Amino acid sequence: MMEGQNPPEIVDGGPRTRYRMLLVSQLNIDDHYQRPPVNKVKIQRMFDNFNQAAFGTLLIGERADGSFWIVDGQQRYIVAKMRGDTHVPCSVFSSNGHRHEAEVFDIVNGVEGRSPLKPWEIFKACVDYRRDPHYKIDRFLRTIGLSVAKTGGSRTCGQHIIAFPNRVIATWNQNEEACKAALRIQSALFGDTDPMNVNIHKGLHYLLHFGIELENPSDMKKMEETGRRRIISAISNMQALVGSTATAHDKVCGQAILNLLNKGRRNRKYHLPEKAPSE
Repeated sequence: MMEGQNPPEIVDGGPRTRYRMLLVSQLNIDDHYQRPPVNKVKIQRMFDNFNQAAFGTLLIGERADGSFWIVDGQQRYIVAKMRGDTHVPCSVFSSNGHRHEAEVFDIVNGVEGRSPLKPWEIFKACVDYRRDPHYKIDRFLRTIGLSVAKTGGSRTCGQHIIAFPNRVIATWNQNEEACKAALRIQSALFGDTDPMNVNIHKGLHYLLHFGIELENPSDMKKMEETGRRRIISAISNMQALVGSTATAHDKVCGQAILNLLNKGRRNRKYHLPEKAPSE
């Protein structure tokens, strides 16, 4: 409870949740779905301007083993620990486990007025309660040493980072096999030294979707020799050429890569068909 209050009794709050005052030491955080408490400035401000009436209740999942897990209110929990509070007010629901909690977390954090979740946070929560295509994508990414996280410029646990989950979901939904091949190609060519690039992914997927098989020794070698920076530069130049000021369109990305692959070829140049084979 907050400092100065006595240990509480359970008060029935209805069939879905019940009000309880729980020991701060009883509460746990599951990083399967919880976003890390990175906003230290906000937490310090909450501590400095603490208002007990505004504290509200933490949303807690009580698992079958009797353990309590924070679904909403992680920052307020940290403030309570900083204050030295022994108990905090909680709304407790019966949890079926961390996947159930992840689903509730996703719903709660989608409520209007809450700070919006980042795409990687939504992806992480969806994976945890096995929502497709997120879960299938995550399983595939792990087979080629990739994972979704908030930044594309570092490595986590030896795995390369993808910082554009929404684009991967979109290309996966359009053509799953083309998406897989695009991810494999970029990872194989540049993954050891550079972060995954969204425009390269869009371009590769576009070409593969239109039936251009790029996972052959000749094209893989040519793309490797061309290099990641030159490919990205070619996409930017193509974007400027067509007068687009928005995010590079898939077709623009694909055409730029296609031009690089066709450069120096006298015969058997690639040409995009009017429609993809599946259309």
